[in-house]
Amino acid sequence: MSARRNPMTGWLIVVWVVLFLAIAGWTAWWFTLRTQAIGGVDQWIVKQRAAGANVSYDKVEASGFPFRLSLTFNNVHYAAPGDAWVMATPKIQLHINPSDLSLVIVEPRDTLSWTTRGAARTFTPQESAISVHITNLAVDRVVVEGKGVAVTKDGKPDFTLGQFVGGLRPDPRAPGDGQLSVDAQNVELAAPPKGVEGLGAQIQTLSARIVFEKGAVLIGPGDDRVGAWKQAGGAARVEGLGFTWGPATISSQGKFALDDQRRLAGSLDINLEKPGDTFSALAQSPATEQGIARIYAMMGTASAARGGPLKAPLVIENGVMVFNNLPITTVEPIK
Repeated sequence: MSARRNPMTGWLIVVWVVLFLAIAGWTAWWFTLRTQAIGGVDQWIVKQRAAGANVSYDKVEASGFPFRLSLTFNNVHYAAPGDAWVMATPKIQLHINPSDLSLVIVEPRDTLSWTTRGAARTFTPQESAISVHITNLAVDRVVVEGKGVAVTKDGKPDFTLGQFVGGLRPDPRAPGDGQLSVDAQNVELAAPPKGVEGLGAQIQTLSARIVFEKGAVLIGPGDDRVGAWKQAGGAARVEGLGFTWGPATISSQGKFALDDQRRLAGSLDINLEKPGDTFSALAQSPATEQGIARIYAMMGTASAARGGPLKAPLVIENGVMVFNNLPITTVEPIK
């Protein structure tokens, strides 16, 4: 008499076969994705070089199997066409979820240097990440996050960002325009700008919502994208800009473009909380001319007596920034 076969044995065999096939398929997909990702980066480099850029990295290492794909690029160097700007970092990682290709996270793992024709800066974050959101094989949104980011300029401390979140995406209201959002906290300046030293060296909060009209030109081809943006009629529409800096709490809206010398030109409608304290602080700025300092002091006294916020325009024209008909500082060209 033959022994009866346990029906569970057949099911276990099926389960193990399915599990084996799933593991084998996932493994094949992970390694295929690794090859495609590295190949995609290399193809992008070829296109950038054809456009005049100088792009290179020493080697790439893959890790994260099985649940994520992490590519570590070592000694990354990018020089824009004409050396308009140069970026370099010893190590940068690219993270991909093999089950969701709509999000790619780029994580700098060391100091990043950024050199333009006018200055050389370094960015050293405690934590940082760049999230690239992809829809229909096109970049839909980029979000940059950082914590404890120390910035130097020409080898000297410039400022430190306590916390920072920035976003960039196309403006759905107008093709070719781009939206920029910025939120920062605890910005420590190495030295306050000339003329506003009285506000102190810490910007407690900063937020901005800006639409760059013709913004696509700024990320398009060419050696001088800023110049091309100006020629195309580009402008920055400030839908919201505010900060708390020492005694000054400001919110504003307005619009700026570039003049013939590539300096900002335009105006903001300013709402200034506690104008008495703000003008009194500005009167203490060492770089402020004595006559202007006296006017600030009188405005501070008058504003404190009147009470309430102050609504007034901030105008930049011919390289001079003027608030409520008082010159504050000069504005340098954008290179």
